[in-house]
Amino acid sequence: MGSGIGAAEECIDELTEHGERVGLVKVRLYRPFDVHAFCNALPASVSKIAVLDRTKEPGAIGEPLYQDVVTAMAESRFHGFDSAKLTAIVVGGRYGLASKEFAPAMVASIFDELDKPQPKRSFTVGINDDVTHRSLTARSDFQLEQPGVSQAMFFGLGSDGTVGANKNTVKIIADNTPLFAQGYFVYDSKKSGAMSPTQRAARRFTAGTCRLLRGPRTPMV
Repeated sequence: MGSGIGAAEECIDELTEHGERVGLVKVRLYRPFDVHAFCNALPASVSKIAVLDRTKEPGAIGEPLYQDVVTAMAESRFHGFDSAKLTAIVVGGRYGLASKEFAPAMVASIFDELDKPQPKRSFTVGINDDVTHRSLTARSDFQLEQPGVSQAMFFGLGSDGTVGANKNTVKIIADNTPLFAQGYFVYDSKKSGAMSPTQRAARRFTAGTCRLLRGPRTPMV
């Protein structure tokens, strides 16, 4: 649901090209939750489902979307459904906590977890959960960048002009070259005098694609 769909689609496209049997159900309307539409969207071959929420609900038995999915499948028989697909194993997970990026490599790690006989419940991706120890590690070998992509990471100190310079550079590349440029800026809460990492990329896009920065490997100071 939401912006996480893009990262999930990129991962699924890559995995299905290599013969993996994986899929995605997009929740476009959360309230009212349409039980009939959700159950119809599930393929007959589904055996395990991971429901992702971008929130953590302390004290609750599960996050909001996870609870809705479990309830929908439990009450599906009252909506005329009688299928083995509605007995699939359902686990809940969290992503994007603390505004962490949600990348295709994290989605791949979720599918790897679902392949296990007993996948983790209430797992987290994107951060190291040192309280519950249910974090999933993103697959470091899962890279989707195409040839011709130039990426760099710049480190500066708050108020030293690094962010402004990089914003101008991105504009110059986008306005004066055939490349599409992106910039992603991280600001420390202290701002002045603190570290301000900047990720920058330039690439040629194929028609209809919209991709985010995925971990540049070239640090620059």
